[in-house]
Amino acid sequence: MKNIAAVLALSLFSLPLLADSESDNNTVTATEVLIAESEPGVGQFTTRLLLSKDFLRLDDGRDDGDYTLFERASGEIHSFNHEDKTELVMKRLAVDDIDFKIDFKVDQSAMKEAPKVG
Repeated sequence: MKNIAAVLALSLFSLPLLADSESDNNTVTATEVLIAESEPGVGQFTTRLLLSKDFLRLDDGRDDGDYTLFERASGEIHSFNHEDKTELVMKRLAVDDIDFKIDFKVDQSAMKEAPKVG
């Protein structure tokens, strides 16, 4: 079970959308939350949340590390692994309403051979 040790920082800042961008039109305001966590046998580690109007990013505080990205508009979750150079995309399921009926009944019967439970 995780034990949250302390919230380290909560700040507003601008994130560049494009690494080489020099224009202020390509920035977005976001909130950064840094949390120091600890678990028995693991020690302390950092979890970072970057929250904006369109996205939520969860990572270990490193910009070049693995991270999970939630895209609010589509509801998609992207998990990026830099070492494997992979991206796992989890999409919202489009499910129609299911019309079905359940015939539900309960039967009880005593088991004469069952052992007694204290």
